Amino acid sequence: MKRFWTDETKCFLVALLLAFAVRRLVAEPRRIQSLSMFPSLDVGDHIFVDKVTYRFRKPEVNEIVLFKGPAALIEDFGSRAVFVKRIVAMPGDFVEVSDGSLLVNGACREEAFILEPHKYEMKRRQVPKGCVFVLGDNRNLSNDSHVWGPLPLKNIVGRSAGRFWPPFPHKYSKLHINRTSPHLKP
Repeated sequence: MKRFWTDETKCFLVALLLAFAVRRLVAEPRRIQSLSMFPSLDVGDHIFVDKVTYRFRKPEVNEIVLFKGPAALIEDFGSRAVFVKRIVAMPGDFVEVSDGSLLVNGACREEAFILEPHKYEMKRRQVPKGCVFVLGDNRNLSNDSHVWGPLPLKNIVGRSAGRFWPPFPHKYSKLHINRTSPHLKP
């Protein structure tokens, strides 16, 4: 009978343990599931989630973050679901949406990355300590802080370190939009 603990078996188990540790503690791939971040991220895009950076510094405005849902989202999607949005305001900031524009601390925020101007109004509110305000880039088709309120910092899993699939989204943009977003015109 052959020994169970051969060098190959040990090597395989160490590699498996290392892969699990990296995915759990350092970085992991995620697939975009909704149009809430379109046009920055489309359904089917794959991104790397950096889980290390926020151990050394705080999140910043305009960063795309992945997070565990607050109570309002857990009811609809379950406690294991992870969401992706962009940070638009930090603790202590005042946020409002008026006449199609996002205002932070009274100043209109220029956002070249959003799909279209806001079609909703939101009264001025202050982001509490220990929270950030997150919105999807597809502002009118996003279930985000304008619906369920500020996001606790403790819910953030990590930040988007970049898209790795598709490798050249602009090359396939017309095909990509038609395939995943039939209601949008290329």
